[in-house]
Amino acid sequence: MPRRSSLAADLAQSGERLRRPRRLRTIRPARAALPPLAAHQTWQIDFKGHEPLGAVGRVAPFMVCDTASGARLGGMIHTIRMPGQRHRIDARTVQADLRQVFARWGLPDRIGMDRDSVFVGRKRLEWPGTLLLWLIGLGVQPIIKRADRPTDTAIVERNHQTWQAHVLSGEVYASLNAVQVASEQAFADRRDQLPSRQAGSDGRPLLVAFPALLEPRRSYRIEEQGQRFDLAIVDAYLADWVWRRTIDSSGQIWLANHT
Repeated sequence: MPRRSSLAADLAQSGERLRRPRRLRTIRPARAALPPLAAHQTWQIDFKGHEPLGAVGRVAPFMVCDTASGARLGGMIHTIRMPGQRHRIDARTVQADLRQVFARWGLPDRIGMDRDSVFVGRKRLEWPGTLLLWLIGLGVQPIIKRADRPTDTAIVERNHQTWQAHVLSGEVYASLNAVQVASEQAFADRRDQLPSRQAGSDGRPLLVAFPALLEPRRSYRIEEQGQRFDLAIVDAYLADWVWRRTIDSSGQIWLANHT
């Protein structure tokens, strides 16, 4: 066998040839996450991983919270087969859930989210997913949190724990609908009646401390989505993206699995 020094010299000479080429990084438009000062300026969305519920099976709730007030605006309970497997929950499912929340509370200015592929399309953020483009067209700015930084969406992460303690702890449910009804009642109780420790609430219920929750910043009706969606905003958003590829010896590039 050759010496280590000989191997090191050979690898140093041919290292570039042996190294697997890495695709050039996609340049995305930078959007500053401004601190919310009022209700409905910024929301946070997230899925709670998986919770076993006896006869109901495992569930993965999709939560929507307002950042400034901390109020839970919606929580749709979905069933899953196995931990970490949400095959039937895709971007279209999240769209349907958000439509319900938009119809009740109006459109926010921004929505914070983690790098779940259901939200962003691809975790490496190489392409904007369906949900991102839909939000952009509605005039809602997506704020994608930093990798491995749960504090970027701390409000919705904290509400996961509250939901688990107030809805699941010590309870037995016979159906998925029963879990949904109990969740909505728990959200309403904490939002409308129970005292809160959220900053700025001074121990009052959230709707009392933040009456602007009842006033949509921009109204939304599901049947009018076609008129509200603005493709020009989507075009302007995509114009800020840059995809870089290396041309091969035949003068071709690969882009989105197309030559």
